Amino acid sequence: MNIIKYISAQYRLLIYATLAMIFSLLITNLTRDIAVPNILQLFILFLLLAYIMRTVDDIHDYKKDRRRHKKHYLSKNELIFLLILIVASFLGLNFAFFNINGVFSLLLLAIIFIWELFPLCKVIFLPLTCAIYLFFAGGQDTFSQYEIWIVLVILLFISCAFYAYKRGGK
Repeated sequence: MNIIKYISAQYRLLIYATLAMIFSLLITNLTRDIAVPNILQLFILFLLLAYIMRTVDDIHDYKKDRRRHKKHYLSKNELIFLLILIVASFLGLNFAFFNINGVFSLLLLAIIFIWELFPLCKVIFLPLTCAIYLFFAGGQDTFSQYEIWIVLVILLFISCAFYAYKRGGK
């Protein structure tokens, strides 16, 4: 029951599902491959990625959040177990959907796990993730379209602005 509270706390599920759908529709629209199975595949992967990022952040900040008396729905060990389940699902689905190209999901996971040490990783994560899934959905020729590059640059600016906003509050 606590997992359900954790997943849905502070409208997380609604926010993450909305963002996952936006990125799924963006990628399928840019690759002109708008089909329900493609949208659902990307939606699930982006949703899992959002929860991986959230869980990694919660594990990293667990002690600090306890000192601030923030509400915890799961213990640190439960968060670690949940992270293992989500990561395994994410990896399995990437390999199921994209065959050997699913290995690139390891790169995305590595970036998430090291970005507390290297803050630049937070800035490049969104455009890199979209570039990887654009490649999977549309192939190499996708990057010959100028619209793709414009979107990737916009995503980079959004990432930089969000990072600057988050760092400004600390």
